Amino acid sequence: MSKEAAIKIRCSIDFGGTAPDLARALVFVQIHDVTRADAQSILVAEQTAKGKGAKLDGGRLLVDVQVPDNLPAAKRYSFRVHVSVSGSRTVRAGDSITMESFPYSPQDPNQPYVLVVRPVSS
Repeated sequence: MSKEAAIKIRCSIDFGGTAPDLARALVFVQIHDVTRADAQSILVAEQTAKGKGAKLDGGRLLVDVQVPDNLPAAKRYSFRVHVSVSGSRTVRAGDSITMESFPYSPQDPNQPYVLVVRPVSS
């Protein structure tokens, strides 16, 4: 991602119940351009946050993501989230990830983005 002008959006990561122990966790929130179904998605924004000391609101983890303010509105974007309880980028049992599509709209960046994650089993 280049160092262009960016806007800050707030994401609420919903664990669907009780949040895991976040003391050693790293949280990876990404936005991908998924316009082309026949090609690999393109990473357009990424934020990494530490779980320790993170803001929780009603069991939801709050993460602010810097997003380029010039994303073409005609394209389609989707969030991906990985909450790594071990602090690794590798998805492992006990981590939580998004398992469904959560669209991002550059036309409405201030809407509430609630991203539901599910635990990864072995």
